[in-house]
Amino acid sequence: MNYTTIINRLKVLRVGGNDQLAEQAKEEYGDRFTSMFVYKKNGQVHVMCKSADIARMYQKLRAESP
Repeated sequence: MNYTTIINRLKVLRVGGNDQLAEQAKEEYGDRFTSMFVYKKNGQVHVMCKSADIARMYQKLRAESP
């Protein structure tokens, strides 16, 4: 395989993993999701919608849990 093929396959795996973690976070947190997975922009609070951002926050929350 050449470099580009490897990079593309890794991207597909990463995106699939992020999508799976995002769905898992939505199921696990349920109604609390909209209050826990948020960010501020220009003083306004927004709910996260990108799978990569949700996955990153979900992994952070799991690491902080005992």
